Amino acid sequence: MDSEVKSAQEATQVAQSVLEAEYGFRRPIKAQKIEDIWYVQIDVGVFKPRIANFKVDAKMGVVLEYEVPAEGS
Repeated sequence: MDSEVKSAQEATQVAQSVLEAEYGFRRPIKAQKIEDIWYVQIDVGVFKPRIANFKVDAKMGVVLEYEVPAEGS
């Protein structure tokens, strides 16, 4: 995206773009902005919750880091 992220919906879209190739099921849970970082949570678990956590730079619109728990954890 590489542009300013002004809403929770935009932050969620940035995070989902990372997941779309590998995870067919994606359900946004939460997006919260603290200072210049959007914290986004997306459930990628089909049968039980698997919450992927993202940090999205609000000024640049890029994912700074993310973590997807292993299946079964």
